[in-house]
Amino acid sequence: MSIEDRIVCVDDTDLQVKWSGPWFKVQEDSVDLGGNGPPFLGTLHGISENGSMSLSFQGRSVAIWGNIKPHNTTTGIDPNWQCLIDGQDFAPPLQYPNTSYSNFPFCTAAGLGDSNHTIVLNAIVSTETLWVDQVQYQASAGVDLSNAWTKVLQGDGRVMYSTGWQEDDSGYTKWTYQTGATVTFNFAGESLVWGGYARYDPNASVGKASYAVDGSPPTQFALPGSEGIVNRLNQPYFTVTGLKPGPHRLVVTNLGKPSTAPLGLTLIYLKNAPLQQPRPSNRGKIIGGAVGGALGAIILALLVAFVAVRYVRQRRRSSGQPQGGVAPQDTGVRRHSICAKYPRVHEYVVCHQLPDLSLCTSPPRGCPNPSLPLVPPPFPQSIPGRRPFRN
Repeated sequence: MSIEDRIVCVDDTDLQVKWSGPWFKVQEDSVDLGGNGPPFLGTLHGISENGSMSLSFQGRSVAIWGNIKPHNTTTGIDPNWQCLIDGQDFAPPLQYPNTSYSNFPFCTAAGLGDSNHTIVLNAIVSTETLWVDQVQYQASAGVDLSNAWTKVLQGDGRVMYSTGWQEDDSGYTKWTYQTGATVTFNFAGESLVWGGYARYDPNASVGKASYAVDGSPPTQFALPGSEGIVNRLNQPYFTVTGLKPGPHRLVVTNLGKPSTAPLGLTLIYLKNAPLQQPRPSNRGKIIGGAVGGALGAIILALLVAFVAVRYVRQRRRSSGQPQGGVAPQDTGVRRHSICAKYPRVHEYVVCHQLPDLSLCTSPPRGCPNPSLPLVPPPFPQSIPGRRPFRN
């Protein structure tokens, strides 16, 4: 990730900015003082008397930008301001201007320790309003940038140019007169603002260009060129909104001629997508359903076994069979009647129903000698009067 990608832009309407004093908000999306471009996202906070504003952040550098219309009065310059970083006074980066500017750096501090800081601007105002537009800071690596605006300079590695482009000595702007020249920006975000560059050329007529996102049909826009005698920076030629989270590709093409205003770029404001909340997992439901199904099957099996046992016991009671393999304590007459009543039933069954074979007057055919261990013979393939048995 490039350094430029971590330059966070905090708009004056962001709730992270703290205001103290009678500040007021205005919509000023067309004010372009000194050719520095209109306000970021078209809003400003102004104050016409003393007050202050502050922002706490985690990063290595910071700057407060705004609009100024300077006046010299008998008591000094107006408006004026004081810059503090972590409670320490530090000088503004530029000399007091003698003309009006938008996107003017009131306070800048670099080389800070990579930690938490607070920057404060104290407005010292007599009559002329001081306007604050945004705060930019170079964020630390661990800062969450989801849903944040970031600044991408024209030299960022994700911005790729075709042939035919030129660059100024400062490396801050790039432009092309070549018909069909393109610039491609690969990014991840949901919105962007193209901060164009209008190069001063008194002989150039209005040009035109187009942009397309993710291969969509191109949209044309005008290149009005520079008015007056200055180059114009940070010109919001078009805005893209409503993109889905994920990777995107912007392609901007110059449709003008060498005699028309060139296609230029200063920077791109990019809004990152909000952090996506993880979707609820069905794993718990699946596991719960599996466990519930298994328990239900076990309970059902136990219920079936219980019913089967009950059924077998009831059958045995109704047929007079012993429970649990214990012989009934009947009299010898009862045992004689069993021997007489079932002379042809399979020998194994009869022998097992008689605990004392000596009580039978004539033991059933096939019963072993009472003095020998009682071992059941192999189960027969058929019983007289029954259908054959099948495994």
